[in-house]
Amino acid sequence: MPFIVLIEFPFPSFYNFASDNFDELMAKRKLNLEYDFDFILLGIACYSKDYMLCSAINNKLNIDLMKVDDLVLIDSKTKQSSGFSMFSYVDEDSIEYHVLANVGSNKSFLIPEHEKFDYFLIIKNTNSDYDVDALMKELKEIQIVILINKIIPVTLKSKGNLILD
Repeated sequence: MPFIVLIEFPFPSFYNFASDNFDELMAKRKLNLEYDFDFILLGIACYSKDYMLCSAINNKLNIDLMKVDDLVLIDSKTKQSSGFSMFSYVDEDSIEYHVLANVGSNKSFLIPEHEKFDYFLIIKNTNSDYDVDALMKELKEIQIVILINKIIPVTLKSKGNLILD
């Protein structure tokens, strides 16, 4: 489902409102933005801190997830912001790995539909032969990982929270 952004254009103070184009100028313009949710999303239940999980993933997958700035979201209803811890890595094939905490700084959930998961692993820029099942099998071998499941991002009501660009 595309995101719709409503943009209203202000009038310059010198505009001639008596012109024939007034109705056209007064019309609201809609800008349809579509985001491609073409990435792998894994939910991870883990009883450890984010840095411990990322260290274990680094060791298991031989990658180098590093702490980056938190993903900050603002609740449209309460206007409160919440920061979600994030670790990222981009490999030599431009495959991006992002680990995000599901619980934010004000105890809100990044993906409320999946409160049982503590973290999410987002993998972007993979090709069609990327073996997600083999990856999940490797991650399940990590001692601190309790549960790991694949999630289809487009089915999520809160999928907009996963836009990292």
